[in-house]
Amino acid sequence: MSKDRKKVRVALIGIGNCASSFIQGLQYYKDAPDDAEIPGLMHATVGGYHVRDIEISAAIDVVEGKVGKDVSEAIWAAPNNTIKFADVPYLNVPVSRGMTHDGLGKYVSTVVKKAPGPTDNIVKILKDTGTNVVINFMPVGSEMATKWYVEQALDAGCAFVNGIPVFIASSPYWSKRFEERGLPIVGDDIKSQVGATIMHRVLTSLFVDRGVRLDRTYQLNFGGNTDFMDTGATGGNGNYGGPCPPVGDKAHRYIFTLYALAVDKIEVAGGVPKTGTAGLYGFVLNKGVGPGLLGKASFTATYGR
Repeated sequence: MSKDRKKVRVALIGIGNCASSFIQGLQYYKDAPDDAEIPGLMHATVGGYHVRDIEISAAIDVVEGKVGKDVSEAIWAAPNNTIKFADVPYLNVPVSRGMTHDGLGKYVSTVVKKAPGPTDNIVKILKDTGTNVVINFMPVGSEMATKWYVEQALDAGCAFVNGIPVFIASSPYWSKRFEERGLPIVGDDIKSQVGATIMHRVLTSLFVDRGVRLDRTYQLNFGGNTDFMDTGATGGNGNYGGPCPPVGDKAHRYIFTLYALAVDKIEVAGGVPKTGTAGLYGFVLNKGVGPGLLGKASFTATYGR
């Protein structure tokens, strides 16, 4: 990508919480200095391009209440719950109707409604808006939808950043096709600033540094946004199906705990916010309700396959 472009035109697929953070971040860091340590930002300038050089060229979603709105308004539409940390001006970028495929999980589909109408011509939109880079922010598990959008990006001559754990950039088939067309492909998945993946990686490194041998590890993600509604239960889009041991692995242990409480609502008794995580609930159950905890009992089950 030539530096004399001066601007990087970016299209977003999926106007959820990640897109909201990205768009707000463009406003929040637009005047960030190059020579300062800035919380939340690794580099203000990369390859000669500053944060302020990134422009939103197109936005794509399938949810009613987002499609048809300017993206500056759509990032605040339900079920998004990202904290507002920057004012976003009117961007004159309407949210186009995308292709659904497996982009809506079993449980997310119970809280959102698909926007009416056919799928817009995504290739034409990308070309007409002069889009350079497409970022995939669809829900985890959207494998078929992701591959469909990758084809649209290739046909439109756009670079692709895959922000979800579907094997695209790491796949020889897809990476070769982008290389043949002289287009960048980056991914797969984007870590939160301080999320489960980086915590898991740091703890794993700590064990190794302390001389502990790890045969295998896995992480369980808990959170307060819609991506986690289909985490832990296999939805229609093939999302993560829980901590199931690999075939042939030794049996895994599962600890189940039953609590007897003298409170009507643990959220009220323990001060748990609406976006409270499973970890917070566990802490409140054990430490946060005081005499409201009458007792508890646990049993351990094992399962292998």
